[in-house]
Amino acid sequence: MNLQPVPKLFCVYANIYIDNQERCQRMWDSFFSIYPFLDGVEWYVNLRGSYAKSVGERLAKHSHIFVSYYQGDWINLAHKFTIDYRFRYEYVLIWLEDHICMNPSIIPDVCLDMHQTLSDSLYYSCFQFGKYREMHYDLTEPCLETNLIYVYDRLNGVQVSSTADPFLFSVCSITSLRVFEFITRQRYNYQYGYEDILEAPFACEVDSSHNWLKPFRSCLPKIELFASIDDDHGVIGSCLIARGLYQNRLGQRLSYADKNE
Repeated sequence: MNLQPVPKLFCVYANIYIDNQERCQRMWDSFFSIYPFLDGVEWYVNLRGSYAKSVGERLAKHSHIFVSYYQGDWINLAHKFTIDYRFRYEYVLIWLEDHICMNPSIIPDVCLDMHQTLSDSLYYSCFQFGKYREMHYDLTEPCLETNLIYVYDRLNGVQVSSTADPFLFSVCSITSLRVFEFITRQRYNYQYGYEDILEAPFACEVDSSHNWLKPFRSCLPKIELFASIDDDHGVIGSCLIARGLYQNRLGQRLSYADKNE
């Protein structure tokens, strides 16, 4: 009998385009805000752009980090990753290099709570002083909760917000690798739009109108896990630069990389 091994709880995955010194510095600040606290967790990092080689050589010196330099669109590479590793891990933390981890020591416990509540995905950033939940989940109560997370069942025909429903799946997340594989497969096969922006990570995000992914169990953290360096995401003063927690070296928001929008 050919039995699959019991999967590890989670890994970290990233596909990052680095084309200037500021983006490079932010990536390192993000990396060191979380890496030292995830003992033994494996990282899979694909790098693109003019800084890819120098960053990759430095990253590869750290244990449990696997670096690659594949070119191509974000969806294609993400789908390849899910096919290769979908039986090895239960969850994947999709690392975005312009977000800083605020409470790294609880990440493994958050993933364990997700496992125990059979959750599909957790939106890990833009805590916004707790206002994200107030704004986007004001019509429904969590079906479950733990000390660390709120859990919501997203069902067909059920609106969770009186304004704009939050995305079912965002790349800014810890997500079931099984679900991530399914989503990237649908996008890769051009079944659900975004065909013109497959290079961008948000091309695989799924908004609440897409019933093909429901029922879906999504989570929100009770404690701020990550915060954006320079994007308030609709709540003025919530990013790290606005809070005085990150140096504003540019004097303005850093634009998205041409191939990492």
